[in-house]
Amino acid sequence: YLIVMDEYAGNISLDNYFKYKNSNFTNTLRAQGFFVKDSSNSNYNMTINSMSSLLNMQYIKYKQLKPYNSYETMYLGCFKLIRENYLFQYLYSQNYKVINNSIFEINGSNNHLDVDLRGKAKNMVHFNIFHNRIYQELFWQLCYGKFQNKWFKSNYNTYLIHNYNEKIRENSIKASKSNNSSTFTYTHFILPHAPYFLDSNSNVMKQILSTSIIDDSIYLHNLIGGSKKISKLTDSILKYNKNAIIVLLSDHGYKVYPNRSNPYIYNNFFAIKLPDSNYAKFENMHTNVNVFRQILNQYFGQQLPFLPDSSFYYIDMENYFEPYNFNQKP
Repeated sequence: YLIVMDEYAGNISLDNYFKYKNSNFTNTLRAQGFFVKDSSNSNYNMTINSMSSLLNMQYIKYKQLKPYNSYETMYLGCFKLIRENYLFQYLYSQNYKVINNSIFEINGSNNHLDVDLRGKAKNMVHFNIFHNRIYQELFWQLCYGKFQNKWFKSNYNTYLIHNYNEKIRENSIKASKSNNSSTFTYTHFILPHAPYFLDSNSNVMKQILSTSIIDDSIYLHNLIGGSKKISKLTDSILKYNKNAIIVLLSDHGYKVYPNRSNPYIYNNFFAIKLPDSNYAKFENMHTNVNVFRQILNQYFGQQLPFLPDSSFYYIDMENYFEPYNFNQKP
């Protein structure tokens, strides 16, 4: 199982910037047998780059994707890398069934989602565009706000990202019940990434807050509420498949800092559950790019070398994509 929590901040940034100890979530995972990294970094500050790198187990040849502010080169280029990624191609060669509970199209995957957002990653990427935010606000008011309409909610709420998250959680639990060791399930939550739907008790908020572009406190509530849902998911998976390999990570950290180049952007969450609890190699792993290299080495007899740890900073509108210098201060 690969479970991605989009824009989930790592424990270092939660502690230092948000002044929040993420001990409830991490202790719950550790009680379930997970190894949880105290400090981990993503290789990129954007989802499409991070997922391309993670699933292909290598860095993006970013100089071939110029200009970086072009949808045709950068975005469609990364979508293609994800669609045809090396990890899944290898799994197919080993007769694995792949269940794709994500916003990305992946060739050969067995999809059960009937959600309009699946396979339309550009809808997520462009979510914050003004007209899209107005559209989502109207949907919210008719589904959950003071103008709530039961008929509208029952017929149209599958378009809401909250319902997408709930659907893929259900699908992941369903996949775990089959207890098939030759199945790979990729689940990608748009959580705690905006729009912010949850309070800290995992309840859907009565008032829409998705238009709060910069709101640290609401993001934190969404993260805490989402963490509780994730820990219930991992508990359910292990209930039906105690020997499962579960990779639980975020593609990057929280991004809406006052200083947009804050290094905490890369401080992501990483936890892994292995059937033999052999976490020696993962203790010294610092970024996402090597995660599946080690899994293939450890359980599939491969001999893939580790790549050196690097992070890259990408700003699409400014046509900027360069290695990040961690000597900068937050």
